Amino acid sequence: MIKSISRLRKEDDANTRTRMSADDVTKKERANLLSNLLQSRKSKKTQSMKYGGAYGSAVRPFRFEKRGGETWLMSEEKYQAKLTEAAKKDQELSMNVKTLMKKLQKSAKAKETS
Repeated sequence: MIKSISRLRKEDDANTRTRMSADDVTKKERANLLSNLLQSRKSKKTQSMKYGGAYGSAVRPFRFEKRGGETWLMSEEKYQAKLTEAAKKDQELSMNVKTLMKKLQKSAKAKETS
């Protein structure tokens, strides 16, 4: 049976807590443990904000906006405008790639014939 990563981490944390007493942990190790904890919390927070919720969804990437140093949920009109803008950019990029590929093919054919 495959265990989930979070369950493995919880078990690992429980094991390290029981093995190490406060006397065993040096200041450097304590600082390392604290920075790792803060880093994991920070990455989880930014990831959930990036994908618009606690569990995340790749379909709705920009659901939040920054206003005055605080994060707010975007209004539906603003969100739809952002989605259409992103779709236009995506379409432009795909068109640019297609034209570049055509140019490369033409230049390759020209080199072959000469």
